[in-house]
Amino acid sequence: GPLVRRTPRTIGSYDALMAHLEKVRRVGYAIDDEETNLGTRCIAVPVFGGPSRVVAAVSLMGSIEELPAERFPALAAGLQATARELAASLAALAGGGPIS
Repeated sequence: GPLVRRTPRTIGSYDALMAHLEKVRRVGYAIDDEETNLGTRCIAVPVFGGPSRVVAAVSLMGSIEELPAERFPALAAGLQATARELAASLAALAGGGPIS
């Protein structure tokens, strides 16, 4: 069935959402490209707590001028590095070891 649209760019169908999620899995990051608010974008990556267990996310939000689409891969790479550091810190906390 149809999904609730917040802007004209919001994903409007279940099939389109499933296709979008498959792309997210493939590239390793998600983009909200004016789907929630016109004029803003968000890029997000998962923080893993195990091989396939997502425990958190790290995101960056800004205007469409601040986050141009051509920068998405580089921004995602930076966020993924941060997410790996967070995952390591969380693992150290869970194991009682030092956080580096």
